[in-house]
Amino acid sequence: MSRIDAIMFGVLMAAMKHYWNSGFHWVRVYTPVTAVLFVLLCSWWFVDAPFLMQSRELQINLFTVQAILCALLLPWFDGLHSTVVRRGFFAITSELSYSLYLIHILVIIGVNRALGYFDLFDRIYNNPFILYPLYFSLFYFTAWLTYHRIEKPFLELRDTKLTWLSIFQTSWVALILCSALIFIF
Repeated sequence: MSRIDAIMFGVLMAAMKHYWNSGFHWVRVYTPVTAVLFVLLCSWWFVDAPFLMQSRELQINLFTVQAILCALLLPWFDGLHSTVVRRGFFAITSELSYSLYLIHILVIIGVNRALGYFDLFDRIYNNPFILYPLYFSLFYFTAWLTYHRIEKPFLELRDTKLTWLSIFQTSWVALILCSALIFIF
């Protein structure tokens, strides 16, 4: 449910930027407040979320609050521009965003299972300085593969004549990936 909330709030922020740009810029002014609240929420999660199990209201609304805080940070990120590289981090993230959305849970599950399989779970899972860069790099690597080998070829399929050969050329990576996921999970 929280993923639907996050998408909804992201769409609301995009609509705000398009239809009420002054409100979008007003939200950007309060980014420091939003960022502090977001960091506090993440810190609270990191220390095992005290009082969470005693409050039904917190359990129900916590993911929604997190999604709202993330959405309120979007105007600040929208104002950032890469001056070093023409296609900077934000442009690449924008291009891969749908693939990142689709695969992030699978990467988390796969990494956690691999850590358990190699008996490294207890040592690495409790160390965010190892775990998060591992997640992050695999998120982007897998999303890059998914985008360039599955999503983009399928989008280009609409511009080619539909034959068995064009379908196979487009979907062979998807078939291998689906087989691997079936085997892993």
